[in-house]
Amino acid sequence: MWGEKPKKRETIFDEQHYTFLGKGVDFKGTAQFEGTVRIDGRFEGEMHTDDTIIIGEHAIIKGNISGNVVVSGGKVQGNITAHHRVQLFNPAVVIGDIRTPNFSMEEGVCFQGLCDMGLTNLDQFDLTRQETDIVSTGIAPIGTESKKFEKNAKHQEEKDWDTTHLTRR
Repeated sequence: MWGEKPKKRETIFDEQHYTFLGKGVDFKGTAQFEGTVRIDGRFEGEMHTDDTIIIGEHAIIKGNISGNVVVSGGKVQGNITAHHRVQLFNPAVVIGDIRTPNFSMEEGVCFQGLCDMGLTNLDQFDLTRQETDIVSTGIAPIGTESKKFEKNAKHQEEKDWDTTHLTRR
């Protein structure tokens, strides 16, 4: 009681940079932030951070956004680039393109644009699968058939015909 030290409250403000643009705040221009950013007001321009951007339900953003993680429940008219992920929660509206390796969108979200999830160089992927992959997954690449599939199809075709009467069974 008397000898106890008061416990330190842990908040998001203690250990990291945190920027908050509240409801009723209007900002125009280019902004570069360190740490997490939460927007609940109006923002017009470009926004960049190396951390998380949280767009509140009442926020209205016109411009491009880039960060590590972008979480939105507000309105965005512009492109979003996130190095880790983008999450859109109802009632979010996004009119613009999204570029991120991980993307999730809750039911009720309005998204009009293109989503690029990192497939920029088709040469880095082997689009032809090995026969073992086809057998294990049961999926053959489009436009190709495995030798095993061809052999089974030919065998099945032979079983379908009565060779003595040349009629289909």
